[in-house]
Amino acid sequence: MAAYITQQQLIERYTEERLVDLTNQRQDGDQIDQEALDRAIADAEAAVNGYVGVRHALPLPVVPELLTQIAAAIVFYQLHVETAPDKVAADYKAAIAKLTDIATGKITLPGLPGQSAPAGAGKVLVSTGGRQVTDSMLADYEDGGLGRGGTGRGDRW
Repeated sequence: MAAYITQQQLIERYTEERLVDLTNQRQDGDQIDQEALDRAIADAEAAVNGYVGVRHALPLPVVPELLTQIAAAIVFYQLHVETAPDKVAADYKAAIAKLTDIATGKITLPGLPGQSAPAGAGKVLVSTGGRQVTDSMLADYEDGGLGRGGTGRGDRW
């Protein structure tokens, strides 16, 4: 399975300097903290799988660009261990909304073979609770609902 997002793709989107700043919060250094970045990538991929797996068999044979964009937004948000800037938080919320739309079928993923339908799609299930309507029940209903001389529907008030 191909990863939804790689370190190189994150560098291309956000610059290496920004990733160094975000991952080296507890260290003095000029390199990306690989463990912190790998953890954020793994967390983002788990989140994406949780939504995408509702409609598609995992692992996906190809990674649509939309999922790369979504995973990037999730990783970048998670790397902000303090408070994320408004734009980063908005991008994260939009990514989760897109994942929700993928899971519900509002957004389809181009390039994937066949979109699977959710379990039970296209089926109508009816449960009667086991009670059957009999001729005597219908007769009671026609007579007012309370037996042959009842005070049923016609003379309630």
